[in-house]
Amino acid sequence: SKFREAHPGVEVRVVTGQESIAPDEANIDIAIQFGDGQFGQAPSRLLMYESVVPVCSPALLERCGPIRNIDDLNRLPLLQLEAAHDSKWFDWGRLFSLMGATERPREPDLTLNNYTLLVQAAIAGQGAAIGWKPMCDSMLDSGVLVPAIPRITRSDCGYYLVLPATKAVAPMTQQFCEWLINECQAG
Repeated sequence: SKFREAHPGVEVRVVTGQESIAPDEANIDIAIQFGDGQFGQAPSRLLMYESVVPVCSPALLERCGPIRNIDDLNRLPLLQLEAAHDSKWFDWGRLFSLMGATERPREPDLTLNNYTLLVQAAIAGQGAAIGWKPMCDSMLDSGVLVPAIPRITRSDCGYYLVLPATKAVAPMTQQFCEWLINECQAG
């Protein structure tokens, strides 16, 4: 909304998906891709690293008792975001490992292919989810979600602004890129 307020005549169209799409291969001006920053010949710029915290509804945490460490999280139903087999983002196995768990997570009770649905299931008390920051911050601030374990874990991967490798970037697109970079640095 801040960008649209500053540029009311500019149409911004956001297309989402879990598959990587290079700006040169599609009719798009820029892409925000998740990964390690290597996107072929396309120039990229880090916007933010992936940071996560296990989250759940306050009612679920109250019902299932205190979670003192990552191994205790196995007492909660686990919600999983469906990912491609070569995905680099956090799943429960990777999160348990990085948080020093002594056991592997059990199989997720529910797997969804959409992050919004995953978060809604967590809010509804169906299980614990991996909360991606800053996307879940407002829900944590309002109390509809709480950290199951109040520990943020960061990966080596992140969200990158990816520009086309073979076509020029329009001036308004460049302004949008600069605005987005500034917003991410301020956030």
